[in-house]
Amino acid sequence: MENIPISQSILKRKFLVSLALLSAGASFAFVLGAWLNFDALSEFFYRGSYYFVFALVIAWSSILFTFMKKTFSFKASLQEQWSSLLFAWGTAAILAFSVTPYFNVPTGEPLMLITSKSMLYRKTVSLIPSADPHGFSFRQGYDVDVKPFLFPFLLNLIHTVRGYNASNVFALNFILMGVFLTILCVCVRRTLDSTAAAASCLFVASSPLFSLCARSAGADLLFMVFISASILCVHQFIKQPGGSCLGLLWATLLMTAHIREESFIYFFIILGGLGCLGYLKREHFRGAAPLCLQLRSFFSLSSGSVF
Repeated sequence: MENIPISQSILKRKFLVSLALLSAGASFAFVLGAWLNFDALSEFFYRGSYYFVFALVIAWSSILFTFMKKTFSFKASLQEQWSSLLFAWGTAAILAFSVTPYFNVPTGEPLMLITSKSMLYRKTVSLIPSADPHGFSFRQGYDVDVKPFLFPFLLNLIHTVRGYNASNVFALNFILMGVFLTILCVCVRRTLDSTAAAASCLFVASSPLFSLCARSAGADLLFMVFISASILCVHQFIKQPGGSCLGLLWATLLMTAHIREESFIYFFIILGGLGCLGYLKREHFRGAAPLCLQLRSFFSLSSGSVF
């Protein structure tokens, strides 16, 4: 009997489905461990969260690059929007030099800096090792910041390039400020014109609240960047619905969920709203195993932070 070759797409789909089932099993085992052995689960959370966030960032970057490569021309976009890029980053530079950076201690900004230091040197998310009384002996414990770990992880990448320094957090927020103003200028210019884009950029930069967030050591700008990216993904999905755009939206919302304590709710609000309005179709979820894989990371980290 003659062998019939299996197409590459079928093999890829089978591999992704198997990976999704394996990830779902890992998520179930993670939650089950919370009930069976809390101490072991806590130790796994301290030492594994860094790698979960690392995997999530790589997955989102890969999905974003693939989507941009299929949808946009980098060279054409750069030639069309170079003035918006220059104006946005110039505005960010002026704002960075005119406003003094500061640490907002009551909001816990130094704790995120300490978490990034633990990620840099120990690849953990612990703050300060401690000892808890346990019978006639002491068992080692770890204090963990209540905030999610995406911002400390990105700060850890800056530490890796420049070496550990507290001022690196302001360098990260400067990059995020430039990215946010670039998104704003590009979107307004495509909708209206270059004059309106420049006016909108200056209007936002002149806001005292924006300048305070931009020059602080907090994750407010990171949240603004990703919630703006999520809105753009929703607009693109409504305009041209498809599996690749849904995958980018899903991954961006998962990234947003790891910025602030309450930001995970946007994952359910946006996707739930699209489902209720009838924009989500069954065919959009074909080959959605990578989404399940990222959902595993989101669910595991969220469960660990609650415990």
